[in-house]
Amino acid sequence: MPSVQLLPSGSFRALARHKGKTETSTFPRREDARRWAEAVERKMRDGTWERPAATTVAKRTVAHAYDEYVNSAYYASLADNTKRAAKHLHKPLLEFFGDKLLTDVGENDVRDYIELRLKTPSKRCKGKTLSGDSVRLEVAALSGCFKWHIERKNVERNPCLGVSRPRTTRRTGRLSDELVGAILNHPKASGNSREGLFFRLLFATAARPGELAAARKSWYRPDPPQIVIPRTKNEDERIVLIPDSLADFFDYYVKMDETGSDYIFSSRSRAKNAEGDHDWVPFNYASHWRVIVKDLGLRGLVVPHMARHEAISRLFERTDLTEGAIAAISGHRSAQALWRYKHYRSEHSRPAVNALDNIYRQASLGKPVEMLPGEKFKLGAPKKTPRSKRGANLGVFPKSSGTRHLAPLPDASPSASRKLPQGKTKV
Repeated sequence: MPSVQLLPSGSFRALARHKGKTETSTFPRREDARRWAEAVERKMRDGTWERPAATTVAKRTVAHAYDEYVNSAYYASLADNTKRAAKHLHKPLLEFFGDKLLTDVGENDVRDYIELRLKTPSKRCKGKTLSGDSVRLEVAALSGCFKWHIERKNVERNPCLGVSRPRTTRRTGRLSDELVGAILNHPKASGNSREGLFFRLLFATAARPGELAAARKSWYRPDPPQIVIPRTKNEDERIVLIPDSLADFFDYYVKMDETGSDYIFSSRSRAKNAEGDHDWVPFNYASHWRVIVKDLGLRGLVVPHMARHEAISRLFERTDLTEGAIAAISGHRSAQALWRYKHYRSEHSRPAVNALDNIYRQASLGKPVEMLPGEKFKLGAPKKTPRSKRGANLGVFPKSSGTRHLAPLPDASPSASRKLPQGKTKV
C-alpha cells in the first residue's frame, strides 16, 4: 500500500513498495504524491515496472533527460490536458537544448533561448511574435524537467531559477456588449440547442472552453445546479455553477439526451472505430466558432478563450467581489493569478480618492480638516479605532445608490480659521 509523508520543507514524499521493490519521489502536493505512488505500485504488481536505467550524469543530454522525464510515473500522473499542452512546449526546447549536456546548461543558455523565442514569429497571429506568456510556459516546462532530475541527483542546479522571465501581459482584449450580443444571437450559437446552451454557459460561467466541452453527464448535480469537474488544468477540482435562468433547460437537456454519449455536449469523431462506427467525443465547439467569427468579420481577432477573460474582467469591473471569490468562480488556484485583471477595478477607488482630495482642499484653505465620514480630526496622537469598526467607512466600493456624497467644502470666512495650540505657529 503506498504511503505519503509530509516533510519539514512542506513537500510530500511518496513511497511505493511491492515484494522488495521500492521507489520514492517528492511532490509539492499530497494528491500528486498519492497518484504517483499508486501508479508505480500498479506497475510493480503487473510486472511492468522497471527502475530507470542509470546513466552517467556527464553523458546525459537534455534530449535523454526529457525522455526519462516524459516516461516517468510522475509525468504519467498528470492530467491529460496538461500532457497534451506539454507536447507543444517541449518541441522548441528540444530543438534548442536537445544536444547539450544536462550539466552544461546554464543561465546564459536560458537567457539566449528566451531572447530567441521572443523574436520568433507567431503561427497564430500573422505579423506578430510570440507573446511573453507563451515563452514563460516553455521555460516553466524546462524548469519542471530540471526539478525532476534534481530530486534524482542527476543534476545539482536548475538554471531557470536565476533567470528573469518575460513579464505577463495585462488582459487588454475586450468584448463589447454589442459584440457579445452578436455572437450569442448568431444562428450557430443561439436558440434552445446544444450550441446555444454551450455558448451561453461559456460566457456566463467563466469556464475554460475545453473543460466545459469535455464535461460528463456523471459530473452534473441538479440540486443545486452545478457541474463538478474532478480535475482541471491546474490539477484541482472545480465547480461550474449553472445560472438560474438556464438551470431548468439544462436539466431538461441532460435528461432528454438520447445519444448515449457520456458527455453533456458531444460530437461525432471523424475516424471510425474497430466496429465501423463514429465514437462520441467532446463537443467540437471550434468548428462552430470559426463560422461565427467569419460571418462577423472577426477571424484572427477573437478566440473562444476570450469569453473566459471577458467574464473575469467584468467580475472585476462591475462587481465588488473579492479576488478570492472571483478565483473560486473562475477556477484559479489562487487570487494571485488574477492580478493581471486588477487594473479593471481602478474606478472602484474613486470615492476614496475624492474623499482624500476633499481633505486636502480644506487643508489648503486653513479650515478644519474633515476626515472620511465617521472620523474626527484631532491634533496629537490619533485615536485608536475599535477593531470591529476598522475599514467600515473607507468607502472603497460605491454603494448601490450610485455616487457617494462627501461633506461639502466649509465656508472660507476668516472667522472659521482653525485655532492652533499655544506655542504653535501657522506656516
